Amino acid sequence: MPKTLPHGMIVNKATGEAAPASARVVELVLEGLEKDQAIKPLAQRLNAIKTELKALVPPNSVVTLDELAEVPITLRQQVVIVDEARLKAALGKRFVDLVNIHVEYQPTEKLLALASDADHPLAETLRACLEVKETLSISFKPLAPAKPKRGKAA
Repeated sequence: MPKTLPHGMIVNKATGEAAPASARVVELVLEGLEKDQAIKPLAQRLNAIKTELKALVPPNSVVTLDELAEVPITLRQQVVIVDEARLKAALGKRFVDLVNIHVEYQPTEKLLALASDADHPLAETLRACLEVKETLSISFKPLAPAKPKRGKAA
């Protein structure tokens, strides 16, 4: 006996107009809901696995498992601006050409050079406005089985 599907509606959020959802849309929503609920605990466990690998394996390494998989563990660094007001005050009119302005402020290579120049009079102030952030990326990459090499028969 086929499973009875719940009634579904598609509502336009802008106009409030509603129309019945097709059986296929209802099936896809039900399957998506089921998969989403199944994925959440898996994602939590995967994050726990990555956290433990970060503690056990040095950054910028690759863990290989015979011909099954390779798992690169990659350290990334990014310099971010942590004190925008102080940096603006220190740089004055130069702020706009030394900082890329987005949702967050990102220092340009010129600013990093100024902050790194021990002889520059603003270097210490500039460094106090910046911070190096690191992220560690781990990705699981299954390896394709080795294909037999084609060649001449012996």
